Amino acid sequence: MHLFLKRSLIFAASLLLIFIGALIFVYRIVPDPTTANDVLYRFQVEKIKTSELIKTLFIGDSSLGNSIDAQYYSQLSSSPSVNLALTGSYGFAGSYNMLKKCYSSHPEIKTVVLVQTLDVLTRPSAYKGYAYTISSWNDIRELPIQEELLTLWPLLDIGERMLSNVKILLGAERPNNSLIINDYVRQHTHESDPPEKEHKPLQFSWIEPGQIQFLRRMVSFCEANHIDLIYVHGPLSKVVAAQSKDYVSDANRVISSTGIRLIDHLVTISDDDIGDSPDHVKPEAKNKYTTIYAELLKPFIRK
Repeated sequence: MHLFLKRSLIFAASLLLIFIGALIFVYRIVPDPTTANDVLYRFQVEKIKTSELIKTLFIGDSSLGNSIDAQYYSQLSSSPSVNLALTGSYGFAGSYNMLKKCYSSHPEIKTVVLVQTLDVLTRPSAYKGYAYTISSWNDIRELPIQEELLTLWPLLDIGERMLSNVKILLGAERPNNSLIINDYVRQHTHESDPPEKEHKPLQFSWIEPGQIQFLRRMVSFCEANHIDLIYVHGPLSKVVAAQSKDYVSDANRVISSTGIRLIDHLVTISDDDIGDSPDHVKPEAKNKYTTIYAELLKPFIRK
């Protein structure tokens, strides 16, 4: 009886692994080609394949994607760089997977700069972002069992994604490849909908403790591979920054508790340079803010 039970459990576990592996495989070859998030993700992954040399890697969210031009930064710093910014919905989890994904192809990386918008700590852990950026079964196995389940759940919407691809094959839908401009997602520009310059002041009570776990994993990964890891806040409108001084201090303390090297200077965006969000630099000012970050990072970058 015990032998039968043992064999049944092994068989069930094997089926589960096969099912999970199939989900991962199918998701990787049949992503949803109609959303801005996925178009951006595929665009960034392609950079990993086509870049010959990367010494400085930028990872993070839209505050990074809209503020740092990697090509211009490479000229300013004399360090071959690439910007693999995703969006805020991918969180620290997605940034962590992009780090591993890029390093597996570019072990020459010396410095990783993580740039996230100031309120990232107030958002729930992005297990969906982790699920959508996995490269292999090992990305799942490294997580504790409860996190594995939270990560695998989003993959169950694969049926909807496959249906979207069938529509494309039948000509009912087309991938929107015009979403990318100036190395990132096109900003919303409507004269009748002016950029938002103000926002509610950030508060320490909004911080989600679970966010830090993926940040700690990035620290451990970089230490194990002798990579310098630097954290810097994405730019923010002067109004929101001025209203959130207490939060900034508390957020810096939480971030520093992971052992990461934090540059605590907060770059602020003037009203004239704000794009379609309080933490987005308008496209015309991207080189200006690239220069600001280049100066800020200069003492910390290995060439």
